[in-house]
Amino acid sequence: MDMVNHENFRQFVMDKVNTKVDVSALEEERERIRKLLRQVVGAKAKLTDMPDKLDVMDKHYDQKYQDMHDRLDNLYDKISEYEDSIADITAKIEAVYGNQITGKQIYDILVHFEMMYYKMTDLEKKEFMKDFINSIELYPEKMDNGSIVKQINFKFGVCYEGQDGYSAAQRKNRVECCCLLKRKE
Repeated sequence: MDMVNHENFRQFVMDKVNTKVDVSALEEERERIRKLLRQVVGAKAKLTDMPDKLDVMDKHYDQKYQDMHDRLDNLYDKISEYEDSIADITAKIEAVYGNQITGKQIYDILVHFEMMYYKMTDLEKKEFMKDFINSIELYPEKMDNGSIVKQINFKFGVCYEGQDGYSAAQRKNRVECCCLLKRKE
C-alpha cells in the first residue's frame, strides 16, 4: 500500500511494464517453416502428376509406382508436420500477446489491492502473492520497532521510497502496528 501511494509509482509501473513484447524469433521460425511447407506442397503437386506419365508396359512399372506412392506418403507426413508446427508457433505468439499485461492493469490491481485482498480466499491470496512476490527476507529476530520484514523481492520492477529496483526494503525507523477490527453487529 505504501508503494502504491508514492507519487512516482504509477509512472514507474507504466514505464517498466509497457515495453513491447518481442516475438520476432517466433515469427521468423514460423516464416521459415512456411517456406518449407510451400516447397513440400510444390513437390507433392509435381509428384501427383508423375504416375499418370509412367509407361504401363515398363517392366519396373509396379516398383516405380510404389516408390512414387511411398514418396507421396512421406510428403503428406511432412506437410502435416509443418502445418502442426506453424499452428503451435502461432498459438505461442497469440499466448504471448494475450498474456501481456499492461502497466495500467497492474497499477489498477495494486491501487485496489487492499479491497481485493480482503475479499480473497486464503488460497487466492497465496496464488496472488506467488505471482507478484519472488521472496521475502525476514530479520532473524523481531526488531526493536516490532518489524520482522527486512525486504520484499518482487517479480517486477518497483519504485519504493525513491529507489528503483525489484525489491522494497523496510526502513529502520518505521513502526509496524497490528490491530483487531470487529464488525459491529
